[in-house]
Amino acid sequence: MSVSTVPDWVLRFRDLIPTPCYVYSEAVLDESLGTLRSVLPSGASPLYSLKANPQPRIARFFNDRGVRPEVASEGEFDLCLAGGISPRDVLVGGVAKSAEFLARLCRLGCLAATVDSAAELARLVAVPRAEGRIRFLLRVNPGIAIGGLDMGGESQFGIGVDEAIDIVRRGEHSGHEFAGLHFYFGSQRLKPDPIVKTVSIVTDVLRKFRAAGCVIPRVDLGLGCGVAYVEKDVELDMAELKAQLAPLWADPAWQDVELWSEAGRSLVGRSGFFVTRVLERKQLNGRTYVMLDGGLNVHNPGVGLGRIFKSNPRFLFAPRSPDPSTDKAEICGSLCTSADRLGSQVQSPRLEAGDLVVIPNSGAYCHTTAMWGFNSQRVFSEALLSAGGQLEVIEPQHRAFMRVQTP
Repeated sequence: MSVSTVPDWVLRFRDLIPTPCYVYSEAVLDESLGTLRSVLPSGASPLYSLKANPQPRIARFFNDRGVRPEVASEGEFDLCLAGGISPRDVLVGGVAKSAEFLARLCRLGCLAATVDSAAELARLVAVPRAEGRIRFLLRVNPGIAIGGLDMGGESQFGIGVDEAIDIVRRGEHSGHEFAGLHFYFGSQRLKPDPIVKTVSIVTDVLRKFRAAGCVIPRVDLGLGCGVAYVEKDVELDMAELKAQLAPLWADPAWQDVELWSEAGRSLVGRSGFFVTRVLERKQLNGRTYVMLDGGLNVHNPGVGLGRIFKSNPRFLFAPRSPDPSTDKAEICGSLCTSADRLGSQVQSPRLEAGDLVVIPNSGAYCHTTAMWGFNSQRVFSEALLSAGGQLEVIEPQHRAFMRVQTP
């Protein structure tokens, strides 16, 4: 693979990037947001799901563009606040929220909170009125599995359709406002079919609520659009997805329903570049090993531990002294485990100490699903690449998290 495939900023800032480091391109973040908007109906509101990447600066980047954050925990909620985002802009999702956290949301306010069970709704209703009242969405699980990374079907998430209809009909919410329904069936979809099926299922559920006389003001729906993490992955065809979704959005079931659409991976995945530095090159038992300063403790190339060992991510290389010779190398980190191998039999230039290895499409889940504590190795740095081409090293999300968790 030639050096010309490396983005020019890697070469410009090679001595300034504090490896191992995640660099996020603001230009790609804007491009990804435009692509997501293109597949949603007119008037829909995208949301940024922090579980994909809870970096406060990224959350603020989107919030400044009218894309409010959706969080899955109190820790992510606090990271939003640390990033200067008003609590009233934050949609609070997640499961099994404590009574203390729900009371805190009532005091501070939030955009809305997703309720995952009847017991969680009971905890919300039990919050004393003096603490305040909030809007809530019911997370509905129709019990239909779509396959892949599935979070519907037989998963533990959400409330059954009939139970949710009964909750809406009773309307016993102690002053809290029922604001709509939430659906999320799965993630990392790289073909239109499961995404189209998702919207089709939700459309059918909306018809059932209408038939039961329930008014649904809005729906929060995660489409689960995927990212090509590894070499064998093919990017999702967003133009084809848009064409297939258009008739579903026009269905009468969606009339007068405000659509919120949470996205994480599809908004940040392509923006991120994992940049790591070669520590040494060694020959052992007929193989070439390239040892890096960042491995599985800071980078999981694709969600799901099985994918680590079965598929290589796409690699880019920036050797200081280009050599016409090539290697088939094992690309390894510096952990004391043979599992710390980011790529196997990777065709590469001859790499030596100080050269850079870059993995694109690393902006979502690659760091949050890594094994930070293993061997107590150095954790990653983070940086933003502005649209004007300037590099800014920012506070890493793990430090921000520890800061907001400190009493």
